[in-house]
Amino acid sequence: MNGQELGEPEFNAVLAGAYDVPVVFLSGDEVTCDNARKFIGDWLEVAAVKRAVGRESAICSHPSVTTKLIAERAQKAAASVEQAHPRKIEEPVTLEMRFLMSKMADQAAIFPGAERISGRTVRVGSATVVEAYRSMLTLFALARNAM
Repeated sequence: MNGQELGEPEFNAVLAGAYDVPVVFLSGDEVTCDNARKFIGDWLEVAAVKRAVGRESAICSHPSVTTKLIAERAQKAAASVEQAHPRKIEEPVTLEMRFLMSKMADQAAIFPGAERISGRTVRVGSATVVEAYRSMLTLFALARNAM
């Protein structure tokens, strides 16, 4: 988005920011938590409950450990919410999506206004972050048709 590589937590933080809502807590794998904290801000409380070992696999902590960790960090986040501020991004928005396979980009490229910029990447412009989010959802739905 606007030249910044964003994962799902970062994109969701920007979407929340469009509504003036700060993100204060995140639970996920270690890398996701680290990346989100760098992008969102130091106030973000995180609970790293697993270690990713592949695209669709992870080594997960036992629920007895994660339940306690999540509760503690969420409580800490709620207690310090005044420190947080919404994560905004400049509008209008240019969104580039890189897909796993070129056939997914083939499908996504039929979206009105989409521009194919490489074998697996499609670009769309949006006036707002909310519009970019809607475009992203549509591009994903179109790409799924290739599967």
